[in-house]
Amino acid sequence: MLFRSLLGKILATSIIGFVQSLLFLPLAFFIFDINNNIFLMLPILLLGSLTFSVLGVIFAIISPSSSAFHALMSIILIPMWLLSEAMFPLKNTFLDFILYINPMSYLVRILRIIFLNSDENLSFNLMALAIFLILLLFVLFLLIRKKSFE
Repeated sequence: MLFRSLLGKILATSIIGFVQSLLFLPLAFFIFDINNNIFLMLPILLLGSLTFSVLGVIFAIISPSSSAFHALMSIILIPMWLLSEAMFPLKNTFLDFILYINPMSYLVRILRIIFLNSDENLSFNLMALAIFLILLLFVLFLLIRKKSFE
């Protein structure tokens, strides 16, 4: 029963995040040349929303209260966003290592490759984001098992 409710929560928040992404996508057509990559963009947005939905459910499980959950989301997600190269470049700085452990940096890089027709390796970044999703699902599974034994 717990697994079904968590799966429902993950799918619901993923769909919300995906739909919110889709609402901004028409704006991208006017700014960037992504006409050829629209069908590539949809699964990427779905992968990103799934990854961060699982991360949110993990935070919800380890949080003792809803206010602790919101605090944890702010403390973790805002620095993840700021240190993902979405705001400023981090390559060749002393914070360069953070890019490799931050799943948001891979999503930002993927979107930058598509929007700006960058020559970075798209498949590597997609694989890294998918690996983060698998790792987060594994952590979620371990947390569920631990909670069910308590």
